[in-house]
Amino acid sequence: MEPEALLARLVELAGEVGLPVRRVRGSAVEDGTPARSAVCRVYGSRWVLLAASDPADARIAVLAEALVEHAPRLLDERFLEPAVRERLEAQRAPRA
Repeated sequence: MEPEALLARLVELAGEVGLPVRRVRGSAVEDGTPARSAVCRVYGSRWVLLAASDPADARIAVLAEALVEHAPRLLDERFLEPAVRERLEAQRAPRA
């Protein structure tokens, strides 16, 4: 699966499990540092911010991490395309 297609599917899954995803422009913040994709809390709710300036792989990694943390049973309870399942399982795997 192409990175943009994988990203689109992960965004769709996030919507299905109630995880808000917002796309932000890659404009610089006050100190000149470019905006980056990240998971954050807004008034106690977890949101995913995807910066347009980040490569697709970085946005995929942030979104996969958020999905694994927000909806850990997602992998067990529904059908996922093999490429999507593989990416989420890779995120869930313990790192050495």
